[in-house]
Amino acid sequence: MDRSRRATNPSKFDDKGRFVRSRKPWVFSNKYLRAREKLKELRRKNSVNRKLSHNEDVNYVRSLGDTLIIEEMNFKALQKRARETTVNQKTGRFNSKKRFGKSISNRSPGYFVSQAKERFKATGGIVKEVNTWSFKASQYCHKRKDYTKKELSERWHRFPNGNRVQRDLYSAFLLFCSSEDLETTNQELCEKEFTNFKRLHDSFIQKTKDDRKVILNSAI
Repeated sequence: MDRSRRATNPSKFDDKGRFVRSRKPWVFSNKYLRAREKLKELRRKNSVNRKLSHNEDVNYVRSLGDTLIIEEMNFKALQKRARETTVNQKTGRFNSKKRFGKSISNRSPGYFVSQAKERFKATGGIVKEVNTWSFKASQYCHKRKDYTKKELSERWHRFPNGNRVQRDLYSAFLLFCSSEDLETTNQELCEKEFTNFKRLHDSFIQKTKDDRKVILNSAI
């Protein structure tokens, strides 16, 4: 579609292929118009399937308990391009300003969270949102009792004794062990529940490997 649009509207683009503002109306071929209608229908089906999938997951999460503990997240902010231009220290190249716009658009985490909140509240459940800035679940280690910033590519959290746990599952464990003010981790609760969490964690990871499940992102 992009090639067709450029071919039928050469005055809309400069020699380098960049868009140029013009008052001339767009010209589209019949093939382009058919492709656009097909794309519109595919996006509609994708949206319906995504909502059905999210609602199924929300029902499953609701069946697990009466309290939902999540992080306060601004998904709109994650979609925006970075403002500052930065340079990769290893390669010396400029870092991409793109963030998670396409990924968030495809997965709609905001819709999932809003549906989960509504479902819990409508059925007598409790929703707790921890403060992301003070909690920092992905950076905290209850063994070291300190915070260590991780790269996005680091999907495993390592403890001082060499053991490791999957980063996102460990963050969920820390949220479960949040303090009453939802600002920090309850250290005593972490020590009490960690043995059981590690047992369930190892069992889940092993079952995932044994079943040869394909993980479609970098989580595991």
